[in-house]
Amino acid sequence: MQTEYPFYEPGQTVQGKVFILTDQPIMTSGIQIEVSGKEKNKFLRFWSEYRHHPPAHEGGHPRTERIDHREKLKQKNHFIDEKTRIISLSGLAPGAHCVGFSFTLPTGLPSSFFFKNDHVREKPKAKVKYHIKVKLEGTNIKSKQVLMIREPAVKFKEGDEQFEKSDINTCCCISQGTSCLKTEFEKNIYCPNECAKAIMHIDNKECKVDTTHVTFAVEQRIVIHIKGHNHTTVRNLVSH
Repeated sequence: MQTEYPFYEPGQTVQGKVFILTDQPIMTSGIQIEVSGKEKNKFLRFWSEYRHHPPAHEGGHPRTERIDHREKLKQKNHFIDEKTRIISLSGLAPGAHCVGFSFTLPTGLPSSFFFKNDHVREKPKAKVKYHIKVKLEGTNIKSKQVLMIREPAVKFKEGDEQFEKSDINTCCCISQGTSCLKTEFEKNIYCPNECAKAIMHIDNKECKVDTTHVTFAVEQRIVIHIKGHNHTTVRNLVSH
């Protein structure tokens, strides 16, 4: 089985071909195609509770016991699970055969994704994976391949700007006025290994304290939600 492109976006039409080479007749009623996509998330949750016990004897002191808990949280979601016959047959003769197929992906599908971190005690893992499977009905002959889904491209924009105005306090609650920071990037989309350039404008005239330095960082933030609980992983990609 071979699809036309290596990856697709939600809402696009997937086209491909099934190739069959056999040196003997095959009894089959048709060719079935199955498209599936699911999400699997998990992480370990840790928490503690305290139990207070009365004194063991008169005049003694009450005792507090700490009980540590650990729970493995898992979650599965299915985004697509469809089967359809792409062609009906009354058997397949020896030789080489080629059958085309096409189907349209639902809109709103999340992109293919895999994340795993075994270096922290929560051991978070998250993945979104899609497959296409083709089977000759009435036989155990089948083929399966991964279908890559990516998010729709972000609209290109030049001169992307971000602006933030912050209240500056010292000693926790003494107001020192406000400070403004504006960042201007050349564009809003960058590829790996591409140099991202930006200009930062600092307006500190409404603040009573001096600005001594400016730091810059690009972070990758992944949040996994399961049963009302969440685990957040923050990875610093660039820091200056």
